[in-house]
Amino acid sequence: MKITIDRFEGNYAVCMTDDNIKIDIPAVLLPEGASEGNMYNMRFERLADEEKAVHERIEKKARRLWAD
Repeated sequence: MKITIDRFEGNYAVCMTDDNIKIDIPAVLLPEGASEGNMYNMRFERLADEEKAVHERIEKKARRLWAD
């Protein structure tokens, strides 16, 4: 999905997708120097390795809690 920064309102960038959907994004999440009219790709990439590590850590804690 592509977004275009339309304007800034306070600490948020008001962005429009290529399907004309408005998305408010916290400005701190944008690259330094981002300004009105800039276009960006938005990608949601699954982090399977990180998910697995978190799941394993939670399972380990759960086993310790219920070991009694």
